[in-house]
Amino acid sequence: MEWIGLSFIYGIALAMDCLALSITDGLCYQNINKRKYFFIAGVFALGQFLFPLLGHFIGLVGKTYIIEFDKYDHWIAFVLLGFIGGKMLFEGIKGMICRLFMKTMTLLRSISLQVFFRLLPIEKKAGRPIA
Repeated sequence: MEWIGLSFIYGIALAMDCLALSITDGLCYQNINKRKYFFIAGVFALGQFLFPLLGHFIGLVGKTYIIEFDKYDHWIAFVLLGFIGGKMLFEGIKGMICRLFMKTMTLLRSISLQVFFRLLPIEKKAGRPIA
């Protein structure tokens, strides 16, 4: 009886995934014909059908190998999640540095323009170029 509840939850999760993909495609592709609609729906349905089956068969085949890695499974998960989290941090910091650089360059550009326009009347009065 437990597998019925798990199947129901898994079905809801797959439906939510398919809904998110459909909304994204609907926003990206505005002018498409009916043939493309059915093609996209067929690809989603095929993916939602095949990926759980593929995962199940890979799990059955790889069960013996997974049992052997029982001592190290938490370390493998730690390294993988650490890599993904580190990459996210790196990209976030890189984006923050880029935004800070752009703000600094905008500030320096505005200061240089202010100085230029402040010195412009002096140049006209002196009668010779500044630089």
